[in-house]
Amino acid sequence: MSIATLNPWQVLDQLQKDALRNYSTPQKTSPQKWHPPVDIAEHSAGYTITMDAPGIATENVSITVEENKLKVEGHRAENKKATITEQRFHYKERMLGSFSRTFQLPKDADANLINAAFDAGVLSIEVPKLEKSQPRSIQIQSK
Repeated sequence: MSIATLNPWQVLDQLQKDALRNYSTPQKTSPQKWHPPVDIAEHSAGYTITMDAPGIATENVSITVEENKLKVEGHRAENKKATITEQRFHYKERMLGSFSRTFQLPKDADANLINAAFDAGVLSIEVPKLEKSQPRSIQIQSK
């Protein structure tokens, strides 16, 4: 007779895998929504928003600023090769479909000078800070 031990981490890991598999199965009734991971960093000149977006073409991403909110929207479609007419997935974790992320810009952000660039599947958005007014001496004129 052998005694089986239960590893709670293995159970949690399996539950997570099952949830990902169920979530990533395309729904036929409604498009799938997902959120690419994002890092936001502050530095002396401004803020950097870095978003993982592998497999997404530049033309499938839009960035807008309205009412002090930065909105990033996009779409990742399934990569269908012409040679594969029918395929059956055994496991699927990659998210497909539309995504939308909205970020409240800080008060010191200069929304007019925001720029963005794609590099190796990573979208980087630079949000510069407004220039602070420097103290200055005011000359008094006598009449």
